[in-house]
Amino acid sequence: MSDRSTRTKVASSVLPSVKPPSPRFSVPEVIHRNPLETVSRVHAEFDGFTKNYYVVVRHPFISEPAEALAIAWVPIEDCVTLVLEQKIIDCLTVSAVLAYRCLIAGR
Repeated sequence: MSDRSTRTKVASSVLPSVKPPSPRFSVPEVIHRNPLETVSRVHAEFDGFTKNYYVVVRHPFISEPAEALAIAWVPIEDCVTLVLEQKIIDCLTVSAVLAYRCLIAGR
């Protein structure tokens, strides 16, 4: 046995065994749901305080064949042009395109 395991045994025998109180949890309350994720609120009561937790469960993405007319690789500069011309208006796509452009430009 190593000296480290001996020290661990000695330290654990000196310290008192304290069992923390178990928190009480409420039933999850769904506050948001869409096809991609569900967000639930869980209320927890600890000894002396309470707290709300938010649990996000992501669902597997199942694509709709009718949603995509075509899939093609487009250079980032062309994507930025489409954003600036307001031909791409989806906020998540706009954010991703502009963030990636800044990343590769070193800004």
